[in-house]
Amino acid sequence: MKTVSSNDELASEKIEVVQKESANSTSDSPSDALPDYEDEIKPRLTWQIALAFIALTMQFNAYILTLLIPSTTLAEINRSIGPSPNYSWVTISWTLAASITVSVSGRLSDIFGRRYFMLVGACIALVGCIVGATGQNINQMIASGVILGTGSGIQEMAYACIQEIVPNSWRLYAIGLFDLMAIISFCGPLMAWTFIGTTPVGWRGAYYFMTGFHAAALVLLFFAYHPPTFQTKHRIDGKTKLQLVKEMDFVGLFLFSGGCILFLLGINYGGKQFPWKDAHVIAPIVTGVLSLVALGFWEAYADLAYPLMPPRLFKRWRHFTMVLVVCFVGGMLYYSMNVLWPRQSQLLYTGPDPIQKGLYAEMIPLGTTISAFITVFICANVGHERWQLVVFTIIQTALVGSLSTAGLDSKKQAIATIICLSSTVTPPQLMSFTMLSLGIDDQTDIGIAVGLAGTFRLLGGAIATAVYTAVINNGFSSAIAGDLESNLEVFGITPASSTWPAFLKAAELNTAAAYENIPGITHSIIDASSLAVKQAYVSAFSTTYLVAIAFGVMAIIASACTSSIDLKAKHSGKAVQLENDKSDIPNKKVVLDGRMQQNEHAGSPQSATLSDDTEGLAYVVFSLERGTDRTARCAPRSTNLRRASLRRSAAGRLELWAMISHCARIMTGSGERKKRRKSDGGRESREGKQGFRASEVPGANICQKIAAVNRRKGHPTALDRVSTPILMTYANGYQSET
Repeated sequence: MKTVSSNDELASEKIEVVQKESANSTSDSPSDALPDYEDEIKPRLTWQIALAFIALTMQFNAYILTLLIPSTTLAEINRSIGPSPNYSWVTISWTLAASITVSVSGRLSDIFGRRYFMLVGACIALVGCIVGATGQNINQMIASGVILGTGSGIQEMAYACIQEIVPNSWRLYAIGLFDLMAIISFCGPLMAWTFIGTTPVGWRGAYYFMTGFHAAALVLLFFAYHPPTFQTKHRIDGKTKLQLVKEMDFVGLFLFSGGCILFLLGINYGGKQFPWKDAHVIAPIVTGVLSLVALGFWEAYADLAYPLMPPRLFKRWRHFTMVLVVCFVGGMLYYSMNVLWPRQSQLLYTGPDPIQKGLYAEMIPLGTTISAFITVFICANVGHERWQLVVFTIIQTALVGSLSTAGLDSKKQAIATIICLSSTVTPPQLMSFTMLSLGIDDQTDIGIAVGLAGTFRLLGGAIATAVYTAVINNGFSSAIAGDLESNLEVFGITPASSTWPAFLKAAELNTAAAYENIPGITHSIIDASSLAVKQAYVSAFSTTYLVAIAFGVMAIIASACTSSIDLKAKHSGKAVQLENDKSDIPNKKVVLDGRMQQNEHAGSPQSATLSDDTEGLAYVVFSLERGTDRTARCAPRSTNLRRASLRRSAAGRLELWAMISHCARIMTGSGERKKRRKSDGGRESREGKQGFRASEVPGANICQKIAAVNRRKGHPTALDRVSTPILMTYANGYQSET
């Protein structure tokens, strides 16, 4: 790029902008100087985005399969290669691993790029499928659960990947369509029971299918998904991977991982391996909670370049924190529902036919598919997300109350209610993802924002599953003796009978083999005992759903405390541009000294060197190929900024800031200032916000006015809070490429 060599020549040049100037453009008021234009670029779908969308959808389907198939076939797995008292850890281990990796991978991919994290997650999940398909005992299946959870936690990052590659105004539509296309994985339970009932391979056939599906999804992801690379993400600051590794929040990573693992271990130990009052339960729960509390203090007060949990996110409590609470309580219903309903339907409503068991297991996926249609065609068009959350959570709570009244003769009621419940549980979760992604100031934090939503959902599901399981077991133990006595009294069997303890033990197992060893047993007695078992479970499940109503009330309160998405955030811009899709990147033209230089490659910036012009007249003009009114002109303090309309993509905004800060630094002589390193936690200094101050940096009105445009037009990045040192870093990185 050429240098401005003559002040007189520069001052005499008359640079005309094609677009018509506003009559009030010379006003000192940002609102007058920077009129608020409507979005000129209409969102459009390219084949690169479509292929990436399909690839990410395959990853999402693969992730759902690892959740549904093991939980559906768990009892059959235990019967086949067990029995083991630890068989429930096959699914618990999945939750433990996924709840940690979903947030950690989200944050790290924000920094280093998403492509290779997604590929690694797909490879890990593929290995987990192979380990599960070849497992010979329950311990190997638990190992498979850990591996699958680790990979699936990374795969769940697809929720963030999808949102950042589509225009902001399309995000909720994309999330709804994303969930709708998961219909492949929703057929997993039926397919698993079909393998069990009709093939000699049994439940392993479902794992073989998962292996093939994961392999195909991995290949498609490799060829179709090309998000911004590490070089693209850091072409402005110029940081290397080694520098970023040194600046990572290792303490936060340790506290978060350790706290989640210990807390979930204690929750799942309680009432199963150990009594709730046992030290094996209390110690990990307390230690885990203390670790997470310590994490909060560490993230809030430590001077971190890249905190694992940026405090600035949690300060937006209505846009972010309360939405996470909704995700947490929603997870209590969503994930636990996938565990409770298969057990309830198999105990109360299905017969021995495995296909029938598979069909009943499909009730929740059917409701989830309906919810995807609701999200796309209703939720995305209605707006007012806060009130939608309130309405959905009220309906959920009412439906949970309805399930508490379902008995042995209420099969139709139970089926209709569970379908309706699953149809209303999912939309709030999908809306929460969009509310979080559009409620943050900086779109570079979308990975950790959506990752935390996944973690809170999984934590809520794990806690609820532990609570519900304890309530069911305790309720069954309390009711079985009375129901068994009522049903066996006609056969002369009472608590005083010598065979009574044997009947109680057989009822707890509720298998034909358990009853065969009881002296004098008949088919009529077995039928009466089996009926008593079902009656006891009806009472236990009823109590469980009554407990769930309390969680529903919490969800209603949390939903009322959220805030709807700002309409200004629903513009046509995208958070990132795919590396193989340059359709939305304009050719940037820089007008300096009356002459024009054109950037040959839209993806890499050029820099300009300006002389210190006493007349103070220089313009940086960004022109779009589409000929729309999107120009940004930079001038020193002697000239008002007449118009600025920032590009919607993150890369474009950073390029613009680099140019502006570079011009301001050269023309105002502020380039020799000593760089100060500030935490990105959003804290304010004694002098006020860490932004340009007119008393400190001449020409600060440039940045202040552009920041005003950013606020008015609802851009994802809050440029008015970007500190002077950060702007200078952008400028230096920009200048280094000269």
